[in-house]
Amino acid sequence: MKKVIIKWATLDNDGVLTIKTAFGDESEDTQRMNLADPIFIDAMTKLGWSNKPNLFTEKDAAHLIAQLEGENKTLKEKESIGTKIVEWAREKGIFEKSDVKSQCLKTMSEAVELADAVNKGDEFAIIDAIGDIQVTLYILCAMYDLSLHTCAMQAYDVISKRTGKMENGVFIKDEK
Repeated sequence: MKKVIIKWATLDNDGVLTIKTAFGDESEDTQRMNLADPIFIDAMTKLGWSNKPNLFTEKDAAHLIAQLEGENKTLKEKESIGTKIVEWAREKGIFEKSDVKSQCLKTMSEAVELADAVNKGDEFAIIDAIGDIQVTLYILCAMYDLSLHTCAMQAYDVISKRTGKMENGVFIKDEK
């Protein structure tokens, strides 16, 4: 692994972070990241940073690069399995012979299987059902030209600000 030295980092008023890095082999790189990018928002959230320019230091930039490298690897792995699932669906003719309503019903069917497996305490069936639900969601996302990761990030952005209380083992959000 190359040693990374942060030469400078700036965060402009348009929400674009620019990081100039130098490597142990004397090569240099400039990375520009938009604060609106979901993977950037996720990394910033996990590291507990504000997006205010005066609070972003070179040390923060070094930590951010490490976080983003990990996130990019994880995202690539997720996209890899998602790509495989979508390709499998193409090969099976799902996109040509099905539609979003049918795919949504398939997701619901898999959710019922999950509930049955949970009710029975069957760990293997739980794992299988959760995987099957993910497969149906990857396919549904592909039908809408969406990313499952982006959908999850958007949902997290909403629920992270939500208030509410637990009732009978279920989180009930406050009505606004």
